[in-house]
Amino acid sequence: MRLIAFRDGHDTSAVVVWGGHARVLFKVTAGPLEPMRIAIVDPWKPREKVKIPHVLKDVFNVKDVPWVKRATEQCNERSCTYVALARALVIAAASGGHDTWNAAHTDMRTGIGPYAIAIVKLLTIAREAAQ
Repeated sequence: MRLIAFRDGHDTSAVVVWGGHARVLFKVTAGPLEPMRIAIVDPWKPREKVKIPHVLKDVFNVKDVPWVKRATEQCNERSCTYVALARALVIAAASGGHDTWNAAHTDMRTGIGPYAIAIVKLLTIAREAAQ
């Protein structure tokens, strides 16, 4: 199972999809939660409107999964995958001894955010060209 591989591996962030919507699952390396706890950042929906699958709680042995409260980043329907990929890259870049919790809260227009957005855009163009 990919969740177990993520839990046991060295990756810090992953894009997860349920209910037809992409989100970022990440390991919290610093901040208000203890190290190696997990959290979710959603580009669109607040925690109150989402039911977290039991498999996430079971695999990571937690009663609840913390949710990053932030402004909506998704600009239209079906853009959640692109926004989640960019946010996952920002969080992964912060994992080198930095605070992934803080990276989940940063403004995507600053720091490495514009580079992450550019990478996702290039991947999108390459995917469309290959079809």
